[in-house]
Amino acid sequence: MKTAIIIPIHNEEPFLEQMLTTLMSQTKVPAKVVLVNDNSTDNSQQIIDRYSSKYAIIESVTITSSNKHEPGSKVVNAFYAGYDSLTEDYDLVGKFDADILLPKNYFESIFKIFTENENVGLAGGNLYIQKNNNWFYENISEKTKVRGPIKLYRKACFEKIGGLKTSIGWDTVDGLLAIYHNWEIATDT
Repeated sequence: MKTAIIIPIHNEEPFLEQMLTTLMSQTKVPAKVVLVNDNSTDNSQQIIDRYSSKYAIIESVTITSSNKHEPGSKVVNAFYAGYDSLTEDYDLVGKFDADILLPKNYFESIFKIFTENENVGLAGGNLYIQKNNNWFYENISEKTKVRGPIKLYRKACFEKIGGLKTSIGWDTVDGLLAIYHNWEIATDT
C-alpha cells in the first residue's frame, strides 16, 4: 500500500533522531515521509536536514506558526502543511508524532489490517511508555482507540470525514466521523 506519513515537529530534538531511525528501519517503509518543522528553536531542523539528505523518501517542510500552546490546532495545521506538499496520490495517509518509537514490523502489521479488510478506514497500534526498562500501556484511553500520535487513514476514509479538524479532541472526532460514515477502526496491540 502506497503510504505517506506526516510528522509535525516542534522542538523534538531529544526524540526525533531515534524516532526517524525506527521509522527508516521498518520491514515495510512508507513511500513518503514529510517532516514539518513548526517553528522549532532547538536543533530539530538539523536532524531533519540530515535525514532528508540521506533518504530520498523524506521531505522537509518548514512553517512558522505561533510558539503559543494551541491544543489541537497547532499540530493539525502543521499536519496540513505537510499534507498540502504531497504531489502524488497515496492509499494511506498517516499523522505521527516525532517522539515515538516503532517496532520494526509496525507498518507491516498495520498494512496487513488494511489489506485484509477494505472497510477499515482508520488503524494504528497502542502506545506504551518505558519506565525503568519496562514498557507499560499508556492507559489514558481504551486499547480500541487509535491515538493521535500513530494514526493511519485509508485515503477514502480521510476524505469522507473531511480530514482532521483544527480543534482540541481532533483525534476523537476523526474516529467518531469514521464510524458515522460506516468505516471500521482497527488497532493492533
